[in-house]
Amino acid sequence: MKSESGFSLLEVILSLAALTLISGFILQMFIASLYLNQKAYNLDMGANAATQEMEACNGDSIADNGGGVTRYFDSQWNPIAIEGADTEEYTQNVNLILPENVQYIVTISISEDGLHEFDVYTSFDSSGGYIAGTEQAKEYRLDASVYQITESRERELLISLSTRKYI
Repeated sequence: MKSESGFSLLEVILSLAALTLISGFILQMFIASLYLNQKAYNLDMGANAATQEMEACNGDSIADNGGGVTRYFDSQWNPIAIEGADTEEYTQNVNLILPENVQYIVTISISEDGLHEFDVYTSFDSSGGYIAGTEQAKEYRLDASVYQITESRERELLISLSTRKYI
């Protein structure tokens, strides 16, 4: 008698069905990881842009900018200059129609919290100890908000940061 070897049609169909299901789950995980990777990238870039803007605020720029600054970025986080965008009417208008290439907005609001007194140890005395003194500095609170522009051209909060600066 001759023995038959190989797979039956039913075995082949079942193995292809199992392979298709497994491939579908792997594809879903890959797509989800791409989405989460892009979201993490945008959060990181938004935090970096906000931090850079807050670090750039020194005594002169705080006095010049008054209540804050607003910066606009495209989808690759390249800065975009918008004519007239530095006016308060422009930045306060939430219904503002932004140019199509604007994808992210970083706003920094600056508020003065008054004078703060610091203990300062500036030099050594003859016995090797510190000579203490005090200095005063203006305390400012800087709040940063990073918005992503959705497909419907609405602002969606991506991240917000806050810090204090003494000048």
